[in-house]
Amino acid sequence: PTPRSPFPPMSHLAGTCLLLPLALVHLVAAQQVGAEARLALPPIALGLWKTPRPQTAQAVLAALRAGYRMLDGAAAYGNEREVGYGLAQAVEQGIVRREDVVVVTKLPNTHHAWRQDRRRVAEALERSLRDLRLESIDLYLMHWPLAFGRQRNGRPNPRKVEVEFIETWREMLRLKRAGKVKHIGVCNFTIEQLRALVVAFPDELLPEVNQVRRQPA
Repeated sequence: PTPRSPFPPMSHLAGTCLLLPLALVHLVAAQQVGAEARLALPPIALGLWKTPRPQTAQAVLAALRAGYRMLDGAAAYGNEREVGYGLAQAVEQGIVRREDVVVVTKLPNTHHAWRQDRRRVAEALERSLRDLRLESIDLYLMHWPLAFGRQRNGRPNPRKVEVEFIETWREMLRLKRAGKVKHIGVCNFTIEQLRALVVAFPDELLPEVNQVRRQPA
């Protein structure tokens, strides 16, 4: 008989997000930051996309109790406060230690470096840290290689979209050097875009992860 999975079904998930460590890039990064700082990821994560806010904290708590040790979230998912509360409750109840859980979140498109404004990257991270109740993020990813302008209410402006990731990566490097994030990476990047980062930052830390989505067949 097929053994039962130790993990509870998460019916709200529409797809599977894969965190793909970049082998070549990772070797370059390891030479720069030391082998002890290499990124180690659990084999499975609780994906928090499309998780309704009223259910998020309980889903996080139940997943950590069941054995999950990675939370894959994003500012754009709109539920970081609830994720932070669920994680805090799990730590308080002795279910996990904070250092045993890999917390992943993502920089939204509305907070890329935009024209001459580079403050948006740090502003987004500070909000995520506050909502998640954390002092640092284990893995901070650039959600897309696209920058959105913003309307006055802060929402994305669909009329202002640019391919922009070079200056945004430069700001993410600063956040890592400041100790705000432990590891940095990207999502949804093409091979050409990854190569562009290699060319632009030959002597800097490169993405340790490229997260892409795979839809189950």
